[in-house]
Amino acid sequence: FMEIDANIHQIKKNREEIEMLIDEKQYAYSKIGLVHYDAFGENVKGKLSFSMAILNDRNDGFVLTSIHGKDGGCYIYSKEVLGGKSFIPLSSEEEEAIETAVDVRTIHM
Repeated sequence: FMEIDANIHQIKKNREEIEMLIDEKQYAYSKIGLVHYDAFGENVKGKLSFSMAILNDRNDGFVLTSIHGKDGGCYIYSKEVLGGKSFIPLSSEEEEAIETAVDVRTIHM
């Protein structure tokens, strides 16, 4: 019976750890939306600019935008995202990246 009691104790411990992991998972970045585009239309080709949203299960995270400039320079911006929304004005590409990330299906346990 001691072995059965030890197994029951281990099962309870495993359940507690699994519940903790499931709870913490909601804060891990797991959803990505990526949009490539030409920031300056005809002047710079190759879709070298991009906006990438990185979110957790609560749709919190950030959107990172890299603009490849006409002069060959690269400018990077980040904006906070809470609940799939940003309090900072977004470009259409940033909005699309966030929408894409929000639509990513997550596994709910």
